[in-house]
Amino acid sequence: MKIRAKQTFVGTFNMKKDEIKECDDLRVVNDLKKLGLVEDVSEEKESVSDSDTME
Repeated sequence: MKIRAKQTFVGTFNMKKDEIKECDDLRVVNDLKKLGLVEDVSEEKESVSDSDTME
């Protein structure tokens, strides 16, 4: 499951704000969600379209 950090946190599992990581340990993911530290990332949210990057 891909998750995005809402803020930087350090522990057994570390992330920086707005970092996206894969975590398959649902117990860890659920604990982080309960604390409000992470959110799920859908495949659509993660990808950036070419029109957004070209100016």
